[in-house]
Amino acid sequence: GRPATWVNDAERTNEAFETYYKESGVVPADEWEAFLKCMRSQLPVTFRINGGGKYSLAMRDRMEKDLFSKLGSAEEYVNEAGEKAAKPFALPWYPDRLAWQLSYSRNVLRKVPQLADVHAFI
Repeated sequence: GRPATWVNDAERTNEAFETYYKESGVVPADEWEAFLKCMRSQLPVTFRINGGGKYSLAMRDRMEKDLFSKLGSAEEYVNEAGEKAAKPFALPWYPDRLAWQLSYSRNVLRKVPQLADVHAFI
């Protein structure tokens, strides 16, 4: 198997990673801490529906009507950072509302009962 790249997954630290990027000078010294904070943050869940499929638009409409509408404002959900989670939204640069982003990680998506239907759909 592939060795783990993060020394401490809970903190997401890796001395070799930090040394490499610090010595490369890609990130200015005054932006270093912000860079590390960003690199350690959870990625949101994103997905797309294959637009070439015969039923892609019908699938999108069903997802919006049957799944996302049940979430209401989704303001009652809190992400890993303790922030209120926004309602799922279509990525504006992808055509026909076929690509989406959810403001919580896949771990939250699996664990929160109110999101079970969304998790099963994805």
